[in-house]
Amino acid sequence: MSFNTLTPMKDAQDYLMWKDALKFVKVAENLRDKALLRLLVATGRRVSEILNLKVSDIDFKKKNITWLILKKKKPHRATIPVDEVTLLILTQYIEKYKIMRDDYLFKGYKTDKPLTKRRVHQIVRYYAEKYEILAQNGKYPHPHTFRHTFASYLAEKSQNIQDIHILKQYLQHSNIDMTLYYIQVSSKQYRALLERGVLDVE
Repeated sequence: MSFNTLTPMKDAQDYLMWKDALKFVKVAENLRDKALLRLLVATGRRVSEILNLKVSDIDFKKKNITWLILKKKKPHRATIPVDEVTLLILTQYIEKYKIMRDDYLFKGYKTDKPLTKRRVHQIVRYYAEKYEILAQNGKYPHPHTFRHTFASYLAEKSQNIQDIHILKQYLQHSNIDMTLYYIQVSSKQYRALLERGVLDVE
């Protein structure tokens, strides 16, 4: 399969330049927003998966996060490596706000329930409007724009088709370009991509 044969998404321009995605993290006005935006930028996870995170899902020693994947026909949990910069920001956030191990990572105001998707959308829109950060389609980004950005950026940095398969598994996609196969890859292979230091390249 050639990279040139990959069929573009319907919303193919709904992504940010990588430097613009990183800007969200840099301009965050508090640690909660910084941690939330960093997870959106650097993990490519769906907002529902981030909001379902509890502190206990993060293994700081093994540098992994265990995600609840809801998009599939059968929900399941997937343990996936995470980069050190993200872990550092999460550590600072958890320590500052004294978030307990069994708590949701991002709780709503005066509640033990997680933030709503609507609130995350408002947070993203606030920074996008304040700093005039637009996606490539000329529109303000929304939370899912970061997933498209992550996938586009790592696909661009991929060196061969196997890297694309690694990215596919990481994102928990069911296929590539409407193909019928689904290749299992290990956390070690994805970590090799992380160790190239691609996430923080501007």
